[in-house]
Amino acid sequence: MLPLVAAGALYALLCLMLGTALPELVPLGWDADLLVTHLARRDHLVLLAAGAGTAVAAVTGGAAALVLRYAPTATARQTVLRRMVSADLAHLGAVTLLFLTAELAVVYGPLGGSEAASWTGQDTPSYPSREAALTASRAAAGATGSHLPTTAVVILIAYLAYLVVWAAWVVPRRYRRDAVRTADSIA
Repeated sequence: MLPLVAAGALYALLCLMLGTALPELVPLGWDADLLVTHLARRDHLVLLAAGAGTAVAAVTGGAAALVLRYAPTATARQTVLRRMVSADLAHLGAVTLLFLTAELAVVYGPLGGSEAASWTGQDTPSYPSREAALTASRAAAGATGSHLPTTAVVILIAYLAYLVVWAAWVVPRRYRRDAVRTADSIA
């Protein structure tokens, strides 16, 4: 459970930093060409990010805790299985929070480099409305790189690949009947 708490703290720190460092209007939606399609106020982005992180931490942490808690008459084998499932749920939550942290840092933070410079407050003029800012962002897409950073797409693909490998390779081997018997005989 400690990795989940640490990942949640890192995510909360990043949300706090973004809430103080971003300009008033930030992109919140992109089209298939990775061009900005929707702008939102900074506080909306921070609330959405904080809500998503809280939901991930609450669901995975709560499920991990419930798996352990509701086993009053569990056998030794069931207790071992419940501990393994609880640890895997906490692991899944921590990895997901680290993925979200990396995505936010790349899209809105300093890891985005020049691709994110147009909406991170660097060289961004003040616009009278969202429509004016969106129009200016689309007009400057070729020159300033107001696209979704390519690194964000790479991180998403890496996260999805990790989940597939974890689900297809680690989980079946971890919950084999032989592994459970070995754990049962030790306990």
